[in-house]
Amino acid sequence: YPLKDVSDFEVGAVLLFSWIKVSGVTKNGVANSTTIEYNAVTERYFTPFVNKLRSVLAGVEGNSLQTERDKFNFLAVENFKFMNYAMRSLSGGEKVLQIVLQPKISKPRITLAGHVLFRTILSLARLAILTDRELIVIEDGERGGEKRGTRYGGRWQYIPLKNITGTSLLDREDNLLVLSLALVPTGRQVEFIFDVTKRQELFQLRDEIEKLMGK
Repeated sequence: YPLKDVSDFEVGAVLLFSWIKVSGVTKNGVANSTTIEYNAVTERYFTPFVNKLRSVLAGVEGNSLQTERDKFNFLAVENFKFMNYAMRSLSGGEKVLQIVLQPKISKPRITLAGHVLFRTILSLARLAILTDRELIVIEDGERGGEKRGTRYGGRWQYIPLKNITGTSLLDREDNLLVLSLALVPTGRQVEFIFDVTKRQELFQLRDEIEKLMGK
């Protein structure tokens, strides 16, 4: 993937299983995605690769400023894990513009004597962070188990703002909203599910993204 043709990439870690997924157009002109899997023990060897990608794609580098990291402090009560993940994801030179936290969305599947025995998970918890350079979306790990309501691991998706060509908010059933982004050069759509109670925050997020896109 020539760097100029990479649309976005994600980084994930669940226990010892880790991965990097790059999406873009290959040197042969084919829109594709490639996942590189590795053991979390070797993460230090892959971190420079991730930092270089973010530096080239979104113009961010170095360590984050403490004043920007402090913007995540309010998450300590609501989701301590995501607070740490958010601080870890921020790079130097970025300014945090908006933060949207979405807890796990689920609905009852089987009830007995008024007690819910099983739930269907509609969407795992996620945190959307809009900076002046990129949109970072952190999600709970799908592969990880859950203990006391907290899932192991997470997934980080980094989307440079310059690669977003369109945004939309769509209403779905069960009081859900879908934030959809169109990306270049692949032309693919990425979607993120939120609860309808996040409508005002999402409209603000969409408007801010479009403003940064120059619309």
